[in-house]
Amino acid sequence: MKALNFLTVKQIKDALWKGEHQKEVAERFGISQPTISRILHGEQWYEVPWPDGSLGALSTYQQALILKERHSVRSEKRFRRVLHSLTPEAKQQLLSPEAYQEEMDRIAAEEERALVAAVTVPEGEGGSVSIEQDKDLPPDFDEAEWEEVARKAPDNKFVKMAIDLKDQNLKLSIIATFEILPEDQWEGDLADRYIAMGKSQLDRSG
Repeated sequence: MKALNFLTVKQIKDALWKGEHQKEVAERFGISQPTISRILHGEQWYEVPWPDGSLGALSTYQQALILKERHSVRSEKRFRRVLHSLTPEAKQQLLSPEAYQEEMDRIAAEEERALVAAVTVPEGEGGSVSIEQDKDLPPDFDEAEWEEVARKAPDNKFVKMAIDLKDQNLKLSIIATFEILPEDQWEGDLADRYIAMGKSQLDRSG
């Protein structure tokens, strides 16, 4: 096996950056594929820069760009996994407008399902059931405060859910979230996460 030096590793990183397969690069430079993998992931020769000047592992964006150019089922699956970890801005650069919108719609649908699951009451192992009656009112629940929230955000998905399920813990979590966030942030990922987490904590403590 050949000894590596800065120049050789720079050539290896250039090849990987262009999308050459690890096995091919390993054979061309006379080293093992696991060594190539460690270089790719920044575990060895961290200090040798990639063509864009970055250090460490090959960037997630560049990995996605490489996988996008490869036309195979396996590469497509890996591309989808890598794509999931990119920022919306990076996704927009990689995808066509139509594909980008489809990706955003898919993510929104997944988040919606996850959030609905987080505020649904389990019924054994056979599924789930909505709450038909209000739980006992927590001592710090303010009905007037809830009515004000419901009046200001009647179309909010969690407000509608809390009314339909008659779930006081969900109402409390919505109230607490809306107290700390400005009204222009009541719809969005941040509010959704706060509400879901607050509801989960209240359920566990109750």
